[in-house]
Amino acid sequence: MWIKRGNLANVVQRVALPLEAALPMLTDIPRAVRGLAPRENCVGTPVAELLLDAALGPVA
Repeated sequence: MWIKRGNLANVVQRVALPLEAALPMLTDIPRAVRGLAPRENCVGTPVAELLLDAALGPVA
């Protein structure tokens, strides 16, 4: 599928706005839930956990 240059802004808005709306819901997840798995390295770490770490800081 080709995206015309004029439609690129519309595509970005359609993707970015729902992600921005979902961010507060992600940051409401308790830190205890994220602390259940070992965190020695980031190999195999789900993307959602990495985003939560970026938003809330590392698990203590």
